[in-house]
Amino acid sequence: MKKMGILLSFIMMFLSMGCATDSTTIVSGYISMKGSMPYTYIVIEDKENHKEYKIENAKEFDLKSRQREKLTMEVSWVKEAVGPGFPAVIKVVKIY
Repeated sequence: MKKMGILLSFIMMFLSMGCATDSTTIVSGYISMKGSMPYTYIVIEDKENHKEYKIENAKEFDLKSRQREKLTMEVSWVKEAVGPGFPAVIKVVKIY
């Protein structure tokens, strides 16, 4: 019985850690398309931090048609930047 309690406490600890890592951030910048055909992708250029972030779900919010617009959006982080040519990947949660 005691082992079952310890096991359940470890499971709850890991589940709470998984939920804590899914944080959101506010990003503001201009929407543009990068890359060359057929490997194009939509990014938001954050002028404040001088960084670009690849948007994973750009089709869901129809961001291709909103190029050169300045947007403020709430995003969640999907993947860290690897280096030049491989920007950080974000997923849009909400556009303000």
